[in-house]
Amino acid sequence: MSGDTLWDIAARNLGDPERWTEIYDANQTVIEAAAREHPAPPVLGTSDRGHWIFPGTTLTIPAASCAPTTTTPTTPPTETTPTSGGVSDEEACKAAGGIPAENQSGDFFCGSFGTISVLEHPFSPGELDQLKFAEDTVGCLGSIGGVTSRLSTALSGQGKKVVKAVLFVNGAAKLEGDLETLAKELETLDLEPSDKVQIVTKVKDDTSDHIANVVWDIAWDLAGLAGVPGAACAKLFINRAIAIIG
Repeated sequence: MSGDTLWDIAARNLGDPERWTEIYDANQTVIEAAAREHPAPPVLGTSDRGHWIFPGTTLTIPAASCAPTTTTPTTPPTETTPTSGGVSDEEACKAAGGIPAENQSGDFFCGSFGTISVLEHPFSPGELDQLKFAEDTVGCLGSIGGVTSRLSTALSGQGKKVVKAVLFVNGAAKLEGDLETLAKELETLDLEPSDKVQIVTKVKDDTSDHIANVVWDIAWDLAGLAGVPGAACAKLFINRAIAIIG
């Protein structure tokens, strides 16, 4: 079924979600073959040891009493669904290599195999203030690529490391890589001023080891560069931080 994970399938068919590795080991060939048919971000041709499974893949459940189960074919999940013109929490989580989940209260968080469903925001108020300081440090520059490149330096100055970055345009994943790579690729994209440009970064604090998915918006400031009448500039804004557990 669409949205299934090996964790869910193991819980449903084997009565123990932690037995997901048995399903992956029994179906590694077909799972990886399906993943190779999806070379675009965020999948990039690998299942990440069963993290990505696709509709229509037939899985053999490693239990004598269970018949093979088939996921229901739907639109392949390589295309993201725009939410109000921007990336949703679910897509931001997937792009950064996590598993979208909810706790018993219905609160969203970004999990991983073996996650306990308890929502805890990963960054302290002080660490979130450091993200805001990084935003202010970047300033307003003449290109979106320049803003992206400056973000890496600004975060490093606040003791933060970007583990992974994915570019979204109008809610759809376009590019994946480190921030410097994204900065270079951005200069080659034909973007309109009305496009909603966002970067999802998986950010780790070097001191506390806290991790969060941080969604950044990049928008054009029509007021322009200081001292250059009529020259618009690109500016960075923090959209939100998404809790990661696991």
